[in-house]
Amino acid sequence: MGFTGGEPFLYPEFMSAISKNAAKLGYKFDRIMTNAGWFKGQQDLEIALCQIINAGFNGTFCVSVDDFHEVPVAKIARFIVTAVKMTGRVAGISLVYVNSLYKITALARALSGKLSKRHRLVVPPSLDFPGLSAKITRINLCPIEQAGALAVPWGAHWFKEDYCQGPGQVLYVDPNGNVKPCCGFASDLPEMTIGNIYWQSAKEIIRKANSDRFIKAVYGQGLLALRDVYTRCHPTEKLRPTKDHCFFCWYLQKKGIRSCLGKK
Repeated sequence: MGFTGGEPFLYPEFMSAISKNAAKLGYKFDRIMTNAGWFKGQQDLEIALCQIINAGFNGTFCVSVDDFHEVPVAKIARFIVTAVKMTGRVAGISLVYVNSLYKITALARALSGKLSKRHRLVVPPSLDFPGLSAKITRINLCPIEQAGALAVPWGAHWFKEDYCQGPGQVLYVDPNGNVKPCCGFASDLPEMTIGNIYWQSAKEIIRKANSDRFIKAVYGQGLLALRDVYTRCHPTEKLRPTKDHCFFCWYLQKKGIRSCLGKK
């Protein structure tokens, strides 16, 4: 279980309450996505982190370092230093960025660290949290929610099959309570709704997901296997390659892949 937003730390008491109950139920924690710029001062930062940690949250703090938030690098560095100190875990921080690697480089300087060739932030023992290695991930934005009008996602090569291990590692809950089995762009489709938290239990929602032929095939066989199913179902249509598996998932569903799965 994790938190994203918006900025989750605008409501630390909400996260603390959820984390406390989740810890009692034996949930595993993923990460809290944050812009690391929400706190007014050091005391404000420490109080909020203390709430979350004491509630039982033992996941990671994933800092979004990009131009959208306009957070000073020095403030991001202060968040990282404080979070590592308070959790006592050098592996408790990860970073994501959108076309702003220069800010990651500036952050490394602010932490007296450096970027390795593998784009990892390496902090030397001179700091009081030696050995910190924060994983850095680049987010590639693409307007897939309007993919039907785009020619861009089609290309010369197919994506590498990963059984949706990236966007598929979550249960995504919409404001109306609808639950999706991923946070990819195709989750906007009503066909991807596997339940609603307002009137169904977690067990019922998982059971429905397991009974959905398409969703089960995506995680069990992969989208490239579904490509072959679709090709057999529509032998006159020649699919063009694409490197974007979220787009391809969207495309298959808009084209009625579920009816193909119903055929033997």
